[in-house]
Amino acid sequence: MLSRRIKLFTVLFSTLTFAALTIANLRAPYAAPAAADPAVMVRPVKNSSFAKNPMYILKIFDGMLAVFVPGESFPEYLTDIDARTLLESDRQILYSGIAVYSDEELSSLLEDFGS
Repeated sequence: MLSRRIKLFTVLFSTLTFAALTIANLRAPYAAPAAADPAVMVRPVKNSSFAKNPMYILKIFDGMLAVFVPGESFPEYLTDIDARTLLESDRQILYSGIAVYSDEELSSLLEDFGS
């Protein structure tokens, strides 16, 4: 009978300890992992296509395809691509502007519209 009480006490104590630790962990604030070595940390790249804000806006200005810096009224670069040579559907999109997130994307779009 004493052995049975000891087993029951052990099971009860273990269960209560487990429950207490689980509740304590649920209530504890999330601790961020320790900072990694700065030499190997991942940093955002300015011209990443995953960037939130576009680097450029490609749109029509004075009848020509132009590259704008977001928020600017005048183009950073005016191409020699005449808007009249573009497809009507492309012109409609370009009047509103196309957000461009990298230099590579800009080069690709200019090559496509220029050919």
